[in-house]
Amino acid sequence: MALIILILLTYLGILAAFTIGYYRVIERKPIPSSNNLFISIVVCFRNEAPNIAQLVAALKNLNYPKEDFEVIAVNDHSGDKTLILLQKAQEELPNLKVLSLDNVEFGKKAALHTGVHAAQGTIIAVTDADCCLPKEWLKQISNLIGNHVDLVCGPVTYSPANFFENMAAIEFGGLVASGIGAAGIGMPMYCNGANMAFRKELYLAANLHTNSTPSGDDVFLLHYAKQNGRNIYFAFGEESCVTTAPDKNLSDLIHRRIRWGSKTPFYTDNTSKVVAFIVLTANLSLLCLGFWCIEDSSLLPRFIALYGLKATIEYGLLSVHFKVNNVNQWGKYFIPTALVYPFYITFTALASIRRKFVWKERSYR
Repeated sequence: MALIILILLTYLGILAAFTIGYYRVIERKPIPSSNNLFISIVVCFRNEAPNIAQLVAALKNLNYPKEDFEVIAVNDHSGDKTLILLQKAQEELPNLKVLSLDNVEFGKKAALHTGVHAAQGTIIAVTDADCCLPKEWLKQISNLIGNHVDLVCGPVTYSPANFFENMAAIEFGGLVASGIGAAGIGMPMYCNGANMAFRKELYLAANLHTNSTPSGDDVFLLHYAKQNGRNIYFAFGEESCVTTAPDKNLSDLIHRRIRWGSKTPFYTDNTSKVVAFIVLTANLSLLCLGFWCIEDSSLLPRFIALYGLKATIEYGLLSVHFKVNNVNQWGKYFIPTALVYPFYITFTALASIRRKFVWKERSYR
């Protein structure tokens, strides 16, 4: 019992520290404006035909001089009309280049490597083909990179349409918020490749394409930058926030989480490994305590108190995150999410040990 409580209190302490860190990020001095830098946007895609119209519209709507950026879209062997749609979009976006991987290369890692090497600019911004970009996205990146920053990590939120998707949005929001909060206390450990920017030379120096995992260049680049003393900046706010559609069903959500979890053994940042282990053991401990209450009802008050304290701290972290990124009407979905989260995170974390998942119609093991 004492060990379970100790693990849970450690987890709660980490969450509280992340909340404090998030406030520190918000309280930073504003970054002064800089001259517009030339930026190369790299978008890797595979079978994204339904999302191309939204992507093209967002790129056209960017409040940034057209002569100061290019878009490089890299096709990872799409089997639908994505490639045709993007080639047609070149009529509307003259600064759009469309490339395709050759027959011996596949996967997002290879596509990103190809796109970065083809980029004319020394500043690379990356996003996904199913994302919607804010108008000031490139301006925000230019200001940050122009003020001696090597890696910019931006927030990503979901655009949910139903009860399940709202729960997924809260779970994902907690992960993004934790990444920003961790950076605020000087321990950057997580970011999302749907919204980040970096200096080209940083990416080339990291040599990430040789890593054996099918994805994860975002987190691995963050860890490389951290370990090599590079300047890292975590952005926040509506002008920096990229939105994307959540997974449409539980199977897709679980496979995504397993894919993310499968990268953990390859982390070179020990702090990230320790925190991931504490998250798993804390939620597993909470479940064990709950089942223990079935045999010993005297433990129920402790279980309720710990569960309630956990939910309260999580709610506080999510509140600041969603508020600064202008996400509304999420509160009524929090309690259902908090109730199922320990089951979900424990299952996906343990399942990720096998590193077996499906991604972009491909099976990985």
